[in-house]
Amino acid sequence: AMSRTISEMGYPLALNVIDGLVRQSVDHCLETLAQRLKLDLDQLAHNFEVIYSKIPPASQALYQGIREVCALLYAEGGKNLILTYHNPATIHCLLDAHALDPYFSEIVHPSLFGIERGCTYKSDPETILSALAQLAIQPEETLVISRCRSHLQAGQAAGMLTCVLGKLDQIKPGSLRLKNYSQLSELIQGSTGLID
Repeated sequence: AMSRTISEMGYPLALNVIDGLVRQSVDHCLETLAQRLKLDLDQLAHNFEVIYSKIPPASQALYQGIREVCALLYAEGGKNLILTYHNPATIHCLLDAHALDPYFSEIVHPSLFGIERGCTYKSDPETILSALAQLAIQPEETLVISRCRSHLQAGQAAGMLTCVLGKLDQIKPGSLRLKNYSQLSELIQGSTGLID
């Protein structure tokens, strides 16, 4: 979807370049491409959303181990949240297609806070704290999982634990570093402190 979006805007890029950016996060990819190609970020995000929404949810692969870790946390009484600028209905369709919807307590969208431009709101600690307050969740009891540096930094600034998935350099000490969600499941099962 990202490759097609960029191509249709007149900037075809090698798939491996886009893949490297998207693997950090979609937000990071959009922000980086908008800056590099001097594109309007809002327009780029809108175009991507239109194309992305046409991809059947069942055709979108899950990250390795995500089902197991979500089920584990849910079974222990935890709350799984998604903070996204995507249309919540699209996210629900994706979760439903993979039988994950029951494991998620909330999909948090920037419109809940009157924010029109959604691409950078997850990088704002105050916005994250507002989302947690509405859901009666304490920051110190929350783990932010991301591949994007700015999201992890926002989580740390908000007093939350953070978890880096994949390779990401120059992150402030304190973040867990894991290859995939399967490793997170193993860590949770082996450390009651993460659940308690």
